[in-house]
Amino acid sequence: MKKILLILLFAFFFFLFIPNTYAKSNFDTTYNVVYDASNNENTKVTLNIELKNKTSDYYASSYSVQTGFVDIKNIKATDLGGDLKYSLQKNNSGSTLTFKFNTNVVGINKVQRFSVIFDTSEITKNYGNIWEVNIPGLQNQSEYEGFNVLVNVPKDFGTASIIKPQVKNLKQNGNSLQFNKSDLGEAGISIAYGESQIYNFNLKYHLYNQKLFPVTTEIAIPSSNNYQQIKIDEISPRPLNVSIDKDGNWLAKYKLSASSTQDVTVTGKAKVFH
Repeated sequence: MKKILLILLFAFFFFLFIPNTYAKSNFDTTYNVVYDASNNENTKVTLNIELKNKTSDYYASSYSVQTGFVDIKNIKATDLGGDLKYSLQKNNSGSTLTFKFNTNVVGINKVQRFSVIFDTSEITKNYGNIWEVNIPGLQNQSEYEGFNVLVNVPKDFGTASIIKPQVKNLKQNGNSLQFNKSDLGEAGISIAYGESQIYNFNLKYHLYNQKLFPVTTEIAIPSSNNYQQIKIDEISPRPLNVSIDKDGNWLAKYKLSASSTQDVTVTGKAKVFH
């Protein structure tokens, strides 16, 4: 009689996949994960999983996925026999999905293939002109026979301006980026789309002269450089003058009466580049 491994628990925690050591000795596991980002900040996550028996003594009759996401919806789990009934349980680490397979795959080198699909709002974020896709990393890489990640984004995201990790021969096809197990590392994937971001700023300076005679003082205000372009809309009250020091900083000069205070407000816009 075959032995039955009732629960095969793989931790899917903040997308830090941490496989059970006991399971590793009996199964080879391959993940093909697809992240489909959309311009409403939703990401569809598809886990295509292959579980290969390394022995004829055990097979998996059920499976649990621990996600690190609080926001998880539109869940669907399937195997070769069709849809899988699942239970969803919230916990301190996120959400756990548990299901039993429709068909048990028995025998050495036999493969159980199944998929888990869900939506989350915790991966893709929009910040003005910038879109960010952040996928946490992969722990214990050696526990997996294979682990591949495909990231798809809409065309209107534009070209990726920052990609981490930096992969020498990264596979890219249009708006799709492909990573394998050796690319990922434990730091995960961070991708930024867009070259610059525009901010409005409103800075307040509180000047105070503790001396018994008038003094002249300066405040440093944001200046343009290789990383940003600055447009000053208003400095209130107006300074005596504005000068530029040897480092390119803008300095606004004020004269304060004895034992007096002065509040200065600087408003403007900053265009910040990566």
